[in-house]
Amino acid sequence: MAITKAEIFKIVHERLMNVGLARHITSIDNDLRDCLYEISNDIGLLLTATTVTTTADVHTVTIPTGLRSWFVAVIDESNFLDSGSMAEYERSIEGTDDPATGEPTKIHEYNGSFYIYDPIPDDAYTVRIYGVLEATDVDDIDMANRCREALVWGVMYRLFVGGELLPSPNDTQFERKMAIATSQQSNCLLMYERAKTALKKSAHSEPAKVKYIDI
Repeated sequence: MAITKAEIFKIVHERLMNVGLARHITSIDNDLRDCLYEISNDIGLLLTATTVTTTADVHTVTIPTGLRSWFVAVIDESNFLDSGSMAEYERSIEGTDDPATGEPTKIHEYNGSFYIYDPIPDDAYTVRIYGVLEATDVDDIDMANRCREALVWGVMYRLFVGGELLPSPNDTQFERKMAIATSQQSNCLLMYERAKTALKKSAHSEPAKVKYIDI
């Protein structure tokens, strides 16, 4: 069963009710979005397979939106591209106004583009990219069920850090309420970090979760 924003909100609300702190929480969108972004960037959990298409005599293609990192690039499902560098690319075109063209053998990521070269493409080649997505869409959560606890604790921690669950200085028994909130904040952070550590141990272990995206 896919993780949903409504499910995360329900669990967060129930846990906060147990400590009498749920009454002011009506939305978790911003906090959940921050958690999705952090977890997907810190831990390679959401695998993807997408394609880019080269243009003849052009050495760059735009990196697909949401692709955080990549680990395999292959042309026509058979010719693997080697990971290159900007220095290698510069050397490959050094001293010539008419660089060699043909089926490329290398790829390098730089400043929002893939440099595909050695030689520069002479045709429209389809390059399949296998990598990791960056998640920010709270209404379409693609993370596996095992990420649920990390998302719940992460949202709860952010609710405390953001101030939504902190008492007002004008509240009666402010010091007692603040002590409770501070204790809950520390506990949520501890549980969040533990959940992320558990996820890191199994990163890239679910090939069945590869998501194909169109660009």
